[in-house]
Amino acid sequence: SAAVNYLNQPRTIYSAGDGNRKPGPAILVTGVSNVGFAANLPQSRRNRSYEISTDMTWEHSTGSSKFGGAFRYFPFHAYMDLYTRSQFQFTGGIFTGHPFANLLLGLPTNALRLDGNTIRDFVTWTGSAYSQHERRLTSRLAVNAGIRYDYQSPYQESLGLAANFEIGRAHV
Repeated sequence: SAAVNYLNQPRTIYSAGDGNRKPGPAILVTGVSNVGFAANLPQSRRNRSYEISTDMTWEHSTGSSKFGGAFRYFPFHAYMDLYTRSQFQFTGGIFTGHPFANLLLGLPTNALRLDGNTIRDFVTWTGSAYSQHERRLTSRLAVNAGIRYDYQSPYQESLGLAANFEIGRAHV
């Protein structure tokens, strides 16, 4: 059998007003609801998956045997603009001792802002194979035994903008 799946999951920022206004930073105040939009928006992901699989069953006088396998290919496109609009956090531990007072005075406990390209195109593939045997000992008793192997390749980014940590593989 063969299958193709597709998922498109954008998360955008809805701004109030005329639509020309740029969304501001995220403001977190301890003990009060957050002001502004989430610090990780906008973001998007598009997944596709392609799968080919097959299996076979062989019935014989003392039981049955099953064999099968599958191959799946997963391209994955994503971006997440984490902290690109900034995030300011106001807590009570510094300055006045009151988070809301710190907000009114414009004295954040910490501020974050990141810049750069967050678009990534990942790809991975998986392969699996199995074998299972059932032996009927009597009309009311059967024994099953099987083995399965699954492998998933490490994710790779098409432009080399991300890396995987591999234990025991040091580059000097």
